[in-house]
Amino acid sequence: AFARHNGCTAACKTIHKSGIFRSAAVKAAVLGVQRELTIMQHTSGHPNVVQLKGVYEDSRSLHLLLEWCGGGSLTQLAEKAPGGRCGEGAAAAVAKAVLEVLAVCHSK
Repeated sequence: AFARHNGCTAACKTIHKSGIFRSAAVKAAVLGVQRELTIMQHTSGHPNVVQLKGVYEDSRSLHLLLEWCGGGSLTQLAEKAPGGRCGEGAAAAVAKAVLEVLAVCHSK
């Protein structure tokens, strides 16, 4: 997504309400969306977590406006490394970042 008013690029995750409400486990689907939003709110401000910029709703969908991360996925980054594998130091840095975020989640 591109915000014309400020020139910023963002990602937009759209969750179609029909998919949630057609689900055999409607309550579980709704709780899953609520859980995702709660986690994003709790980890807001952490440098290793994609930031939730806003939530917008229309009659058919829920739209999550997220920070744009253009560097690719962890898998894509590993594939670019020599031999398609990241080294021990890089793996340790990723593990540390993940564990720091997990600690934030469990502290709140």
